[in-house]
Amino acid sequence: MTPPPRFPDEHSRFIHPDDMPPLLAAVEEARQKGTPYEFELRITRPDGSIRHTLVRGEAIRDANGVIVSIVGTTHDITERKRIQALLTASERQYRALFEQAPVALAEADV
Repeated sequence: MTPPPRFPDEHSRFIHPDDMPPLLAAVEEARQKGTPYEFELRITRPDGSIRHTLVRGEAIRDANGVIVSIVGTTHDITERKRIQALLTASERQYRALFEQAPVALAEADV
């Protein structure tokens, strides 16, 4: 079996501290059981900005079914998260306008 996952300091220092335990747990479960994983992870860039990423990984097995490595991808989803936040704020604002209007409002498709 392969050794447990280790992240060199040059990589782990960029991962948000709150996101490191779930990452290590997911990689360890993939290493032990072959369970694929997918979750969001925050990365702090050298300039201090936070980037949101989608991390996916899975175990690779040899011909005998033995797990020999873990492969994965990281996709930057920062823009998607920004747009989702704007949409949520817009929906909240629209809902508040609609619910707090001093007159009756109705919505209809024409």
